[in-house]
Amino acid sequence: MRAPWRISSFAGAALALLTLPGLVCSVGCGRSATDAASESTHKQGAEPQSAPADYTAEAQAWADSVASSMSVEELAGQLLMPALYATSNPANIAKARQYLESLKAGGFVWLKGSAEEMLQLADTLSKLSSTPLFMALDAEWGAGMRLSGCTSFKKNYQLSGLPEKTFYAMGRTTGREAAAVGINMIFAPVLDVAPSERSVMWRRSYGPDPERVATAGQAFARGIVDEGLIPVGKHFPGHGATHLDSHKTIPLIADSRTKLDTVDLIPFRSFISSGFPALMTAHVIVPSLDGGETSGNGQEAPATLSHGILTALLRDRLGFDGLVISDAMNMLPARKGIFVEALKAGCDILTVPVDPAAAVKEVAEAISDGTLSVKEIRAKVARILFYKYPLR
Repeated sequence: MRAPWRISSFAGAALALLTLPGLVCSVGCGRSATDAASESTHKQGAEPQSAPADYTAEAQAWADSVASSMSVEELAGQLLMPALYATSNPANIAKARQYLESLKAGGFVWLKGSAEEMLQLADTLSKLSSTPLFMALDAEWGAGMRLSGCTSFKKNYQLSGLPEKTFYAMGRTTGREAAAVGINMIFAPVLDVAPSERSVMWRRSYGPDPERVATAGQAFARGIVDEGLIPVGKHFPGHGATHLDSHKTIPLIADSRTKLDTVDLIPFRSFISSGFPALMTAHVIVPSLDGGETSGNGQEAPATLSHGILTALLRDRLGFDGLVISDAMNMLPARKGIFVEALKAGCDILTVPVDPAAAVKEVAEAISDGTLSVKEIRAKVARILFYKYPLR
């Protein structure tokens, strides 16, 4: 399998943050808002200058070796990231242990909680897994979006006029605070273009200009990468052209392929060409991109379940080799076979299933009976492990 990106180590990288009055909504970690916005102001906007050491070949060899040695159950578990609250109460820890010991889960998506408890959880769980875990956090406007004690910036729609270096600094702050409590993957930036205030993504988007969205999103992602975390651009192929919320229904986007190519896909195409490692899918139906592909229930397939969108478009046409991560699977109607469909469509990781045990069982059985190709599943797991190499 061709390596999706280069794994490097930056030594002595300068941390550059900006003095931006009104940018920070709340700051934790024992610092004032001024501290968070003005650290290293003598190097404002600076990015790491030291030459990175390249571990790509070594990482790929390790990933292929580990994936080839895994049982069917272990393979299925690597494809799963259930959700948990970032609280260290005994019941929550017991559930996390169950996901690791019984399901061999490959990671977790962390919901609301505190920075202090998140650190305790990350430390505890990392010792229970023989394989590195992805620890993911929604942090579109800072780690404080989910974790008390961390910085929250203003919503993205309020920041669209700021310079590129500001978004980079925000990414650095977000990545640094998240890494300090054991997080290694950030579900951001938002790459959806929101054409108007009617868009469901208006408050979360960087605005209506696709080039501006691409620039801000990539700057934020660079900041995350430079703190050693994986940024996940979302929501492919674009969720901005609808006023409907995919948490409540499955929106239909009826725009032409030409419009999508010249607006919605621009930030994703740019993100991919810049070499960023991961994208999250959208639970939206886009017939112009897949010819009205249907899913297992006979209805039009959302992008998460669409081979035409995730494989023919994203992998083959746009050349994306990184991780394809589903949006929360609990947003889709629960039914038998949906996890297998998502993997066949092109997803590598399935997040937040309603019943994680049922999800692993369905996938493991599909591998065992040949519904899912074991060769293709091992390739997906090797891709996942490639990005986990620095976490060993």
